[in-house]
Amino acid sequence: MLSHYTSENGLISIARSQSLWATDFLSLNDDSEFVYAFSAIHTVALGLLMEKLPADLRDDSKDAALIRSLPDRVVAELKAQTKAGDGYGALYVCSFARGRNDDEETRGILTLWDRYTRNAGYCLQFEETRVRHLLELESMRNSYAWIELAGVRYGVDQQGSEFRYLVAQLTAQMMRRVYLETHDLRVGDQIGDIAPDSVFARRLLSFCGTHKDPAFSDEREMRILAYPVKATEGRPFTGLAVPKTIYRRNSKPDGARYIVLGESVLPGFIPKRIVAGPNAQVMPQLLEALYPLPPRFEKSTIPIR
Repeated sequence: MLSHYTSENGLISIARSQSLWATDFLSLNDDSEFVYAFSAIHTVALGLLMEKLPADLRDDSKDAALIRSLPDRVVAELKAQTKAGDGYGALYVCSFARGRNDDEETRGILTLWDRYTRNAGYCLQFEETRVRHLLELESMRNSYAWIELAGVRYGVDQQGSEFRYLVAQLTAQMMRRVYLETHDLRVGDQIGDIAPDSVFARRLLSFCGTHKDPAFSDEREMRILAYPVKATEGRPFTGLAVPKTIYRRNSKPDGARYIVLGESVLPGFIPKRIVAGPNAQVMPQLLEALYPLPPRFEKSTIPIR
């Protein structure tokens, strides 16, 4: 089972629409979501860059200060380009948690009750196979670069192939910047192959979106990762795939962007079971009115102080 913790308003909204929101990863309130994994890539790439550069560039105080600022500048530009775009090509995420045992599935996870609902919200539990099936239907009806359900890893494996790829690409991006600003041919000869910015941004965001600080390991998180693209595609077996609608929270021009998963699929995201938090109201009558086949509704007996 995949558990989604939410408020009373969230519960009612999900029940009425049978859908879930996936939010632009760069619009999340906690910027550390992105920074944690990137800082590891940043450190290794900067060290590799300094090894490759001629000694006179490294030792010159003006050039050295410029070089050390490059990783942040490269990523700041990628983030700015993504935020300034029309929302297509950005990473959208929707999160679930996984219980370690039957007790956590039955009563919920204590730290998540407190962290996300102040013990007064609800835990919607979905069957993983059903979630994966709905994502397959999403990918048939709407255009995505890709969409998947992926487990979050706590900590960074610096020997992993994706980490090494991103380090190499960030190093090459920085080498190119140094060359453009110094016109030093010794630097130009070492730039190497550089992936298109859109490819690098997508893989960097995916990596950062699936790696978190080990301090959060008790969340045991799984995430839907979605990259909608602005394209209409005719497919021989599944018909026409159209661009996903990009929304803004509260319909404000500067509101966080999000997409609605399951909005074109019926039945959509219907939980197998709903657990009311320790301080939440039990309201099965409301759910019976909203769901054609109401899920089981139970009250968590987890102790709270």
